[in-house]
Amino acid sequence: MYIDNTIIKDLRVLTEEFIPSRLLHRDSQISTIRDNLAPLVDKQKARNMFLYGPPGIGKTSLSKFIVEELKSHVAILSSYVNCWNAASEFKVLYNILHDFGQSFVHRKGIPTDELIDQVKKKLDRPCVIILDEVDQLKSDKILYELLGLNIGLILIANKETALSGLEDRVRSRFAAADHIEFQAYRNGEIFDILKDRRDWGLVKGSASSGLLESIASISGGDCRFAIDVLRIVAEEAEKKDLEKIPEDFVDKFVPKAKSESASTVIGRLNDHQKIMYEIVKQKQSIDPQEFYKEFNKKCKEAGLELIVDRTARKYLEKLASYNLIKFK
Repeated sequence: MYIDNTIIKDLRVLTEEFIPSRLLHRDSQISTIRDNLAPLVDKQKARNMFLYGPPGIGKTSLSKFIVEELKSHVAILSSYVNCWNAASEFKVLYNILHDFGQSFVHRKGIPTDELIDQVKKKLDRPCVIILDEVDQLKSDKILYELLGLNIGLILIANKETALSGLEDRVRSRFAAADHIEFQAYRNGEIFDILKDRRDWGLVKGSASSGLLESIASISGGDCRFAIDVLRIVAEEAEKKDLEKIPEDFVDKFVPKAKSESASTVIGRLNDHQKIMYEIVKQKQSIDPQEFYKEFNKKCKEAGLELIVDRTARKYLEKLASYNLIKFK
């Protein structure tokens, strides 16, 4: 516990990175993912999976939770890669090898075939790899390569259609994968999750049930956003040396939570997506033909390679899924 804190007991509990000891209201998904990973116990290959649903509904947390749970019972290799930060084949493989404990100098020009060979050499035991934000990948090639290895692959994206543009050869290798849908949480479910976080992370009596209900009601089913709001109002109350978080702090600091959430997402955008976002932000409303003309112009000015229409549409859909832009 933080010395002399009247509100916050453990701030880590109110962060995106925290993986709780139990996950609420995802029994069906937990059971399915456990069943699909069960072959690893017998040193067999896990069933590949595709997890999809809107942001902030537990896809990433649940995947990490179950993999870590499994690792406590059986020796397996695992890796988690966020493709938003590692969109190229090289970066994906580099991150996987890092998680496998492989150390080497990150130098330009290392052939990806060499990295694939190094991954293969590490596969002396069952393995599961999680690729989050998989629709951010620049190429399907890395999926084709990984699907050819003796590993279990968990792909995560916001939309069910995220894999619809895969090359036929990749689609064929992924055909037997289990597609698992995650739906937005209901308000009551968000309340239960917030209650757990409150009990773990805040001083007893510092956050009322009414406060949690207010946060749940404005969450839009996004657990991540709800937890962010709880963290922000707790921090603000702590700054003021209060012993209880005022319920009117929710309405007062929701704009701050939305701004922080948007800033986090914007910070993750690649160079092309940042240009797209800035165009829409400046124009407010723009027709597709004018947008692509402006987009290509700014890419040339920035020295960026032009991207094909399919990739551009994929990037725009990603911005929309995080409520940075809207389609009319």
